[in-house]
Amino acid sequence: MSNNAQLVTRNLERNQLSGEIPRRIYWNEVLQFLRLGDNLLVGTLSPDMCQLTGLWCFNVQRNNLTGSIPDNIGDCKSFQILDLSYNQLTGEIPFDIEFPQLATLALQGNKLTGRIPEAIGLIQLLSILDLSNNHLTGTIPPILGNLNYTTMLMLSGNNLTGSIPPELGNMSNLKYLELDNNELTGQIPPELGKLKKLMNLNLARNQLEGPIPENISSCIALTFFNVQSNNLNGTITLEFQKLERLSYLDLSSNDINRMIPIALGLIRLDTLNLSGNNLSGFLPAEFGNLINTVYIYLSANRLSGPIPQEL
Repeated sequence: MSNNAQLVTRNLERNQLSGEIPRRIYWNEVLQFLRLGDNLLVGTLSPDMCQLTGLWCFNVQRNNLTGSIPDNIGDCKSFQILDLSYNQLTGEIPFDIEFPQLATLALQGNKLTGRIPEAIGLIQLLSILDLSNNHLTGTIPPILGNLNYTTMLMLSGNNLTGSIPPELGNMSNLKYLELDNNELTGQIPPELGKLKKLMNLNLARNQLEGPIPENISSCIALTFFNVQSNNLNGTITLEFQKLERLSYLDLSSNDINRMIPIALGLIRLDTLNLSGNNLSGFLPAEFGNLINTVYIYLSANRLSGPIPQEL
């Protein structure tokens, strides 16, 4: 890759480029847009990347880059998109990773360790935060609740512990909240019911306990709700019938008890999974109304009585 001092945009993604990223590429002071994703690049990220004072998009996703994120990454003040996802990066996320204009921070699919830096909660314009599928530990910083512009918060597939901060209920523009496949404990905070724009809520495969808050039904945009493989108990709330857009409901492998409410037969679900709980009683005849449902899983419960003809 030659250096062209007048080149503003370089888009070389989806090729078979190999070798390391030449350090000379960081000498172009006018470069604003650099995409090298989906190649075969190796080597480490150079601290020189912050010399590109006008660079707003830096995307090297899906390569074979190794090493750590440069400690001076916080000096890259012009970044609006930083995508280092699906490489082999190790080490911790720098504690001062704070970009005043950053809209997308994508670090998923690496081998990053350590805690989520609280400084991320100060990136006021952040729209997408994806740290999923790493080896992050510690708790979810409550300060992330300050991210009012964030639409996607993806932290799944890590080793996060502690409870879900109720402050996440302040993320008024949040549409996707994925915290599955961690080691989270405590109860589902009822404050999540304030997320009126939330479409996808995935809390599966944690160690959450207690009942499902009834005011989850206030998330009127919800289409996907998955809490499988936790330690949840209590009953299935009748409030689910208020979720008119809900299409995927998975409450499986918990300790939810009593009868299946008729209200579930009034939702236009395409997938309903209640297996592996402690449900009892009859199967509601109203399940015959689930004409759009493709999958119904009710195994490993204590259901009794006849199978309704309406099915």
